[in-house]
Amino acid sequence: MDESFLPYKPSNLRESEWQSSQEETDEEDAALRHQTFQKEALESQEIAPIVANKNSAHENEDPNESTKIEITSEVPTLSIALKARDNPKYEIPSITEQVAAPDTHTKVALNTRPKLWAVGGGKGGVGKSLICANFAMLLARRGHSVVTIDLDLGGSNLHTCLGIEPPKIGVGDWIVQRVASLEELLTPTPEPGLQMISGSSDPISVVGLMENRGPELLKALRKLDVDDIVIDLGAGTHEMTIEFFNAADQGILSILPEPTSVENAYRFIRAVFFKKLRAADIPFGIKEVVDAAMDQKNILGIRTPADLLAIVDRLDEASSVKLREQIKHLSPSIVINQVRSQIDIDVGRAICSVCRRYFGIDVKYAGYIDYDNSVWRAVRSKKAIIQEYPHSVLANRIEHLTRALLGEEKGLFP
Repeated sequence: MDESFLPYKPSNLRESEWQSSQEETDEEDAALRHQTFQKEALESQEIAPIVANKNSAHENEDPNESTKIEITSEVPTLSIALKARDNPKYEIPSITEQVAAPDTHTKVALNTRPKLWAVGGGKGGVGKSLICANFAMLLARRGHSVVTIDLDLGGSNLHTCLGIEPPKIGVGDWIVQRVASLEELLTPTPEPGLQMISGSSDPISVVGLMENRGPELLKALRKLDVDDIVIDLGAGTHEMTIEFFNAADQGILSILPEPTSVENAYRFIRAVFFKKLRAADIPFGIKEVVDAAMDQKNILGIRTPADLLAIVDRLDEASSVKLREQIKHLSPSIVINQVRSQIDIDVGRAICSVCRRYFGIDVKYAGYIDYDNSVWRAVRSKKAIIQEYPHSVLANRIEHLTRALLGEEKGLFP
């Protein structure tokens, strides 16, 4: 056991006296926690009949069925986790208690919202806008109504990849409430069925305001009357970037086969992973443990996601199940850009394999894009690759990438 985590021992006490005093202190702490928990349980039992009476008038209700109401305790979970780490026989107090209450039989409406695609990257210059523009165009050519939005605020250039001049209005006008709805920002593109919302005219100060209206923007995007929305996210692991990536129906991560890009992609996936866990419906004390695990130098000794789940397993089994459920629904796709050799192609498979082994998540290798001079030529012409060079190898790669993302054909991994 690491003695740096033990309480200070006065030098004038013998070892036996010190151990005896510590055992008494632990017993007192356990008794106090037990009393606190019992009090909360009694309060919950008083509340349960009130909830039951309130809901008894609902139609189609089966009084024999019940849902679970979670009662969160005030037990300081981090201190418990430390004791559990150092003493396998330590008896962990319960974190949640469940009482019966009627089922409300809520009906779920049909899902008619547009599908959100978010394209991110651990660093700039990895081809996010290239993928966004061409992918959105290929969706439109399949008969989909598509909107692509540039959220790389302060570095927006998606309009150039789509072959249009910088729009005079953008998402910043909605953020500062110059316009009331996103529909007013929709700009036509040369591709039928494809519109865009630009960020090119927005000052850098908009980024700070965006943090406050991020959730509201997501809701507004979901209300657009289109089939697909393709989001060009900013580079790096800014909190808003990770939030939009996780909120999307499918996240796409663009990576270069270079050490710096791969390293930043790992940081991006790690940020996405812990942000996803943090969003789970778990007690505050468990969220403290998740927050602690985000620091690789944490005092709990958590070095991997497996370590985190092992500790949560012992603290609260119900929370562990919820965290594993969050992980199960996390399945981003990666694209390797500027490929020059088979070794570069294999980088994508290696990343997927490491993510499965380390994070326990299934990362899909959707495809790769070759290093090709037609890219910069198309950019100089202010046109998308599939417009300027529709019969090129690169256009064919992007077509296969689109099919893999849509599930029309199998990707490269798994």
